[in-house]
Amino acid sequence: MGVVSKNYRLVDHHHIVRTVQQSLANRKLDLGNVRVIAEWTIHGERAHFSIIFPPEEHFTVGTVGDKDEMRFRIEVFNSVDGSCRLMAIAGWLRFVCTNGLIIGTALMQLQQQHRQQLEVEELGRRIGEAIESTWSDKAKFERWMSVGVEQSVLVRWIDSEVRSLWGVKAAVRVLGIATGGWDVEPVGAITNRRPSEIRTNRIIEVPGVDAPVSNLFGVSQVLSWVASQRGEISEDLQWRSQVQELVAKLDI
Repeated sequence: MGVVSKNYRLVDHHHIVRTVQQSLANRKLDLGNVRVIAEWTIHGERAHFSIIFPPEEHFTVGTVGDKDEMRFRIEVFNSVDGSCRLMAIAGWLRFVCTNGLIIGTALMQLQQQHRQQLEVEELGRRIGEAIESTWSDKAKFERWMSVGVEQSVLVRWIDSEVRSLWGVKAAVRVLGIATGGWDVEPVGAITNRRPSEIRTNRIIEVPGVDAPVSNLFGVSQVLSWVASQRGEISEDLQWRSQVQELVAKLDI
């Protein structure tokens, strides 16, 4: 562990990985079928681990689309130089999307100062809770797939709820993707205008979005794309954690 002060110690990357591994082993997971993708900065100060779970029923949603599935995963962000605090998120990786659209009911952000072993134990405990939440996650996804959304209702929701929480530019993007399948940027004046009143230019076609979206699950995927494009890790996690909140406001 790196030391910043007597009361502030940084947990090294290997300790984090061992903690995750032990938590999975305690729940009898086949570690040989767990895929781990790791990224480091050039000198190893910061690391990002993506732990993708085995293709078992417990951890797979296979009815997303043609030849497409979602798999449960846990992401961990850590630093040993104090540049970011230990953060982790449990969610679902959709394989058709190269960027990785993510939805998760078990968001974990351990953003307090690291308190050595107590923080590591807390991470292990929360990972265990996240694993236990996978069945309820799957039930929610199935429900979202079955709940239709009318276009007029969708537009009103974007003009009000999405704009209120994420701002007008993000709301414009959500509308463009949901209705046409393309990420967009606003053109011309946006002040004092509803997102549905703003002209746009197309930027990129969004993978995995069947536009116009017709159910809550499709809406969640649009929101996940926009959230995943945030530049800062902390903003990325915050916006992802708000996807369910926004969907709930449409689910009436």
